[in-house]
Amino acid sequence: PVVVKTPACPTVVCPPPAAVEGQWEETVAADGVRALFHDTAGKLRGFALVGAATRDKQALTKDIPPLLGG
Repeated sequence: PVVVKTPACPTVVCPPPAAVEGQWEETVAADGVRALFHDTAGKLRGFALVGAATRDKQALTKDIPPLLGG
């Protein structure tokens, strides 16, 4: 994931691989935004977090499959 450390708007982005088909699901709250990208099989393949949602970075990163095997 890429972390943008700004006090005004902390942001974490882990883009899905370009060739993966799927869909984004966004959740907006008063203190942040959480967007998750799931592939067509329902597996988490990317995410974007803003504000308080950035605290979920570690847990979500564990659910992302490695780009390279093994």
